[in-house]
Amino acid sequence: MKPDHRGKGKNRLVLNIALIGGMERMMKCYRDEANKHSVNLLVFNTYEVDIATRIRSFDGVVIFTNKVSHPAQNTAMQVAKSRNILLVRCCRCRP
Repeated sequence: MKPDHRGKGKNRLVLNIALIGGMERMMKCYRDEANKHSVNLLVFNTYEVDIATRIRSFDGVVIFTNKVSHPAQNTAMQVAKSRNILLVRCCRCRP
């Protein structure tokens, strides 16, 4: 039996998602939406040197491609591909 991700019991499924890019002023909205859907969200608004080691254990990576540098995108895509992590790229992320 699969854990129910909508329930509040101990079998609750929690996803770990890394968000690369996005707008700094929207961080609270991103986190609020993630909490509504039982998602642990880690947001990287800018490129960080250790981004590859920090996202390698995540269940998924979301990249807002027009809101982040090319090195951050490339690093995230390489890690996701090598670790078989679900990758979603959004080209237009508007509020």
